[in-house]
Amino acid sequence: MRSMLLRFLRHYFASFCILCFTVFIISCTPKTNKTLISDDNQKKFNSSDFKLKTISKKQAVINFIDSLTIEEQIGQLFLVCVEGTSVNAQTGKNDVDGENCGTVPAGGYIIFRHNCTDSAAQVISLIGNIRTYYDNQKQIQPYFAIDHEGGPVNRLSYLASPLPSQHSVAKFLNEDLASKMYTYAAMQLHALGFQLNFAPVVEVQREDNEEFLGLRTYGSLANTIKYSKIAINAYNTQKVGCVLKHFPGNTATDPHRGLPVLNATLDELNSIYVEPFRKLVQEESTNSGQNIPTGILMSHAVVSAIDINHPSCLSSKVSTYLRKSTGFAGLIFSDDLLMGALADSGYTPSDAVERSLDAGVQVLMVLQPDYHEFVEEIKQKMDSDSTFEKKIKSALFAIICAKIDMGLFTNTLDDYNNYILNPTSVKQLYNLQKQLTAFNEAKTKGDWLYGEYFGK
Repeated sequence: MRSMLLRFLRHYFASFCILCFTVFIISCTPKTNKTLISDDNQKKFNSSDFKLKTISKKQAVINFIDSLTIEEQIGQLFLVCVEGTSVNAQTGKNDVDGENCGTVPAGGYIIFRHNCTDSAAQVISLIGNIRTYYDNQKQIQPYFAIDHEGGPVNRLSYLASPLPSQHSVAKFLNEDLASKMYTYAAMQLHALGFQLNFAPVVEVQREDNEEFLGLRTYGSLANTIKYSKIAINAYNTQKVGCVLKHFPGNTATDPHRGLPVLNATLDELNSIYVEPFRKLVQEESTNSGQNIPTGILMSHAVVSAIDINHPSCLSSKVSTYLRKSTGFAGLIFSDDLLMGALADSGYTPSDAVERSLDAGVQVLMVLQPDYHEFVEEIKQKMDSDSTFEKKIKSALFAIICAKIDMGLFTNTLDDYNNYILNPTSVKQLYNLQKQLTAFNEAKTKGDWLYGEYFGK
């Protein structure tokens, strides 16, 4: 009996030892990759400076701005023109005077009739070559804008589908046809490489502005709101932002030649002049928000009910009135700061540039290729005036955010769950054959629609 008990205990002890050894071996065997922390991640967790924090999209924009030189920051404020019909992608020089388009890279370019031949490939290449030059110089991609109202204001009249004036659209087209007309126009602009259209004109036609605006308006307040909504929706859907103009309005005086004075009472200003801007901004803000315009362009008119001493684009009172009366949070553009309206009133170009920024304008339209003379002046004022510097940084933040919406940047998450702002590759923005095919397809549709309703 005793010998049997000893044999049992020896057998049990041996089994127990085998079991313990097996458990030990299993515990020492590496687990699958699914349960392991990678070496890189392990280093992150072990690192003393690793923090579980997320940089917001807003902070990513701020970080990007801080990475720029002061000159690069200031350059983003300018919307300028380019000479000629072509630019060398390697040197950045145009074919007229050989000027370099990127000494201080501008935030955007506006294209005019003299920049366009009757070839879509030429316009696509002009824009694409500027993009390529900027990319080679590792500079922020510019946006490209155009005045494509239709009728008398059409920079692509020998190239794109005919586009009726706003007056004709409201008179002859119902909402569905107007939507199609503007959609085909927007498709053509997008295919050519544009991100912004300085249209529609959101001013009600009146006796005091008819001489200057003529066919450029939709007419009545109701038509202005209705057809402007249609236009904004059509362009936004095709990734072309709209800049409404001209806030708060115009008179019969052409601002290219003289200074307009708008003598409306405050009640008239609110109920007639500002109402279409307010409706277009506020109604879309309470809806999907997808059809909010990218920007509003300030007129040069003096608005006596708000600020009798300064043109609108140089008046902080008018820009504040714009924000408060409409609720608009997008970009405020100046009209051309070299126009006769300002020069003849004693404002030098340097005065106009600094005063408009001080007034709350965020994008400076300076329609000359050489805008670099203003950069040093703005820099000096930023150094001596902290309030002015804050206004510049605020404007720059709004511009970069708008460029994100235009597809010129992407906001992506890194391995640390932080947002990083990355410039969009020029290869994604410029493809001549693909763009040319898209343009021709849209033009065929636009030509047919115009011929059907206006060509007979």
